[in-house]
Amino acid sequence: MVDNQRLAEILQGYGQIIEDRTCEEVRPIFENGFWRIPLADGQVLQVEESELPLAVQGLLRLYVEAVTLPGNDRDEAERLVRKWLAGAESVEGERLAGALTALGFADRDVVIVAIQAGKSSDEAVLDDAVQLLQSLLEEQQAMVVRAAGARMYVLLSDTASPEPAIRAQIVSAWIDTLGTELFLLCQAGISTSTKELLQLEQVRGEAEFALMAGLLYRSKDAVHEYERLGLARVLYGMPKEIRQAYVAEVLPEAVGTNLTPELRETIFAFFEHGQQVADTARGLFIHRNTLLYRLERIAELTGHDVRKPMQGFALWLALTLSRTDSPNERE
Repeated sequence: MVDNQRLAEILQGYGQIIEDRTCEEVRPIFENGFWRIPLADGQVLQVEESELPLAVQGLLRLYVEAVTLPGNDRDEAERLVRKWLAGAESVEGERLAGALTALGFADRDVVIVAIQAGKSSDEAVLDDAVQLLQSLLEEQQAMVVRAAGARMYVLLSDTASPEPAIRAQIVSAWIDTLGTELFLLCQAGISTSTKELLQLEQVRGEAEFALMAGLLYRSKDAVHEYERLGLARVLYGMPKEIRQAYVAEVLPEAVGTNLTPELRETIFAFFEHGQQVADTARGLFIHRNTLLYRLERIAELTGHDVRKPMQGFALWLALTLSRTDSPNERE
C-alpha cells in the first residue's frame, strides 16, 4: 500500500494542498501533468510534475507503479482500466499499460468496440446488456463497461479479435443478440487493432470516431469499422467551419426551411435508388408522375436538379451534412 501521508510530507514543498471532497481516489494518480495525492478530510496534495527534480519524478513513478500495479492489487488495476475505458478518467499511458498488464493483457492485438444503444433505453436494460455481452465473452480476454449516454465499450485482446472481416461479423452477432434477447437496438464502432498497449488511447478514439461517423452518415448499418468508413470518414472528419460554409452556400436557411420532410425523403430515396425514376417511385410507393412533380419542385426551390449527377450530389451532400446539430467539433 502507498503511504499517502508520508508521501505528502516528502513532496509538500513542491505543491499545495487543496480541498476536493469529490475525489474518490485512494491512491496517488497522475493526470494532465499533475500528481494528486489523496489525504484525509477531503484534502488532496497537488504537485505539478514539471516542478519536481527529474530524479524525484522518476523515483515517484517507480514507487507508485511498483506498489499499485504489477499484480499486488488487481482490483485497483481493474478499477483504473474500467474508469478509463468508460471515459470517466484520463490515465497516463504508462500507468494504463501497467494496469492492463496486471490484468493479463499484453503488447499484442487489442481492439476496442464502442456500442451505442437507443437513447430511450431503460437503465436496467443497459445493465443487462453489459452482463449479456460479458457472458458472450466469458471465455476470452475481454472487458465490458457502461458509460454515459447509453454507451458501452468492449476491450478485446487478440484471442478474441480475429481478422477484421470476421471481427465485424462477430460484433454484428452481438448486436443481433442484444436485439433478440433484450429488444435493444444498437450500433457499434470498431477500432483497428494495436500491438502496443501504450497506443490504446488512440485506439479508443478510433472506436468512438467509427461509431459517431456511422451513426450520423451510415445510420442504416449496425456495425461501422474504422478501416471501412468510406465517405462517412470524410464527412465526420470535416472541420465544423467548412461544413457550415458548404451548407450555407448550397442550402441557405431560407431555402432549407422550404424543403418539406417529404421532399427531403425524396432526395435521399432518389440517390439510394441510383437516380432511377421508376425504382424510386416504387420504393416510395408513389406514382411516377408524383415523383416527377416532386423532383421539379425540388429544383424550383433549391436551384439544383437532382436528376443531374453533380447538382444532385451537391444537394444530397448539403442535406447529409445538415442532418445533425452536433457534428465533429474538431478545430
